[in-house]
Amino acid sequence: MDKIGGREFKEVIRHGIENLVKDRSLLNKINVYPVPDGDTGDNLANTLKPILGLLEEVEEERVDLLAAFFATRMLTEAKGNSGVIFSQFFFSFAKAVKGQESLTTTEFGAAMEQAVKETYLSLESPREGTILTVIRVTAEEFSRVAAGEKGFASVFEKAAGKSREILEKTKEMLPHLKKAKVVDAGGLGFYLFFEGMANTFRDGKVRLYDMKDRYLRPVKKMIRTPEVRYCSQWGLKPHSPDKEKIKALIKELGQSIVISGGDDFFNVHIHTNDPSAVEALLKGQGEIVTRKVDDLFLQKENFLKEEWALVIDTGIDIPEELERERGIHLVPQQVSINERFYRDRVELSKDEFYRRMREERALVLKTSQPSPGDFKAAYEEGLKRAKRVLVFSVSGTLSGTFGNARSAVQLLEKDLQGRVSVIDTGNLSLGGGLLIFYALDLLDRKVPPEGIPEAIERVRQEVLSLVYVDTLEFAIRGGRAPKIAGFLTKFLGVKPLLAIAGGTLVKAGFMGSSRRAGEKIANKSLERLDPSREYFAGIAYTTDRKEAQVVEERIRSSGIRFRKIVFLSVSPVLGVHAGPGAFGLFTLPVD
Repeated sequence: MDKIGGREFKEVIRHGIENLVKDRSLLNKINVYPVPDGDTGDNLANTLKPILGLLEEVEEERVDLLAAFFATRMLTEAKGNSGVIFSQFFFSFAKAVKGQESLTTTEFGAAMEQAVKETYLSLESPREGTILTVIRVTAEEFSRVAAGEKGFASVFEKAAGKSREILEKTKEMLPHLKKAKVVDAGGLGFYLFFEGMANTFRDGKVRLYDMKDRYLRPVKKMIRTPEVRYCSQWGLKPHSPDKEKIKALIKELGQSIVISGGDDFFNVHIHTNDPSAVEALLKGQGEIVTRKVDDLFLQKENFLKEEWALVIDTGIDIPEELERERGIHLVPQQVSINERFYRDRVELSKDEFYRRMREERALVLKTSQPSPGDFKAAYEEGLKRAKRVLVFSVSGTLSGTFGNARSAVQLLEKDLQGRVSVIDTGNLSLGGGLLIFYALDLLDRKVPPEGIPEAIERVRQEVLSLVYVDTLEFAIRGGRAPKIAGFLTKFLGVKPLLAIAGGTLVKAGFMGSSRRAGEKIANKSLERLDPSREYFAGIAYTTDRKEAQVVEERIRSSGIRFRKIVFLSVSPVLGVHAGPGAFGLFTLPVD
């Protein structure tokens, strides 16, 4: 075959992804550079796996349109240093084949070389001996062979041999790799992807990379202290397509800087000690739509040492800094805006969602729960660094999320299933979030780990809530309130108050108007608290920060003892149903 169209291109991509994904754990084991966090395989797999689900849906016959479609999705899914580099390479490849319905080997090779050039430019400090080197040498060999041979089978075969050759050399090119006696994990990931592509033309003959036993030394022997604390990524809609300007702005704040993407979307990756400072600079350059911050110290110090790893879905609200500090894994629900789905707080930030809610009155909003597969991936991630996984889910009465979280346990290997405990918080937002503070308090006090799930089950009924809703319009749209309730509140000119009891939303009264709403919510809530006890408290809001602050001020001056007061905006998946102007107070006794 000397030319491929859309159908063949899809098969090439399919085989590449499948070959890489099945060896993801292998890549994790040998991951020592740039930091030994044991997640290169997961990052590359999570960058590429979403494409597999799209292959059956897309019937496009043009190579350029297919490549552009896959590249855009890959860019938004990119995880980690290697994932961002890989996504940039594919994005640039798609740019290089624009206007081409099919590809010859010469055109394929030329596109690879152009993609390599742009990928090097996306990095602030390109480092040889990494995935970059393997991609570059593979592309150069593909082009060289294609200049004299036209068949894809022979060109891929010879380029794959060169790819394997340069991969072997990476273990001598970087000190960390040489010391650990391993090849570069990201480089191996690209090689596996390329070998999978080559398999498309091998008549079913599968040739896998032969990993030597010496490459699989125990991970703990290769762990070293990272030079910086956080592996951070942001999705940015830039004001201008000037990547160099952004690199220059953030270069003093970290290392391993990669900025992938095109004119209207950047994926910004950096290892830094100060993610907040980086984000502040990025906000001046565009609109932040996603963020991901992983604590490399936490991964290093607690690798397979923690008793519990915590997992939550985005129907539960906790401060983002707590997620980072305690390594809490987030499983996003989905928000649909005008028929386009976004992963809550991953592809859709709180700021972006509430800006659109304020400015675009005709929004069509829906929500969708995470799949069991989403939870399974989170459990596997948690079990890599902890003995057990503790899962907090939004009320099972209000959402099917809890059912999926529980079903996901059965997808794990038999010996792992008993290490995962799933808790129905019977609540949402900070009502569930306060239970996480309670659990962390138990962990910090060294309460026997096997008793923690039962302790949380005992106290979850003690969470008290009172929520002011400015309009029931959004809850009715989402099926969380009957139409008659909306008609009556509008007809009577009153504002509804809601609470959560028995895991479901219940009517808690009405207010004649929104005047002094924050003060009234605080007073009604304080009446139910016992002055002799100490509490956790949480104040959550959608768009009306001012009234939520009134609640905070009132409870702080009340004389009731609060060990901690949390103040935050509600996740978009909850804001869809609460609507603008909603806010609430949640409390949980500590003792």
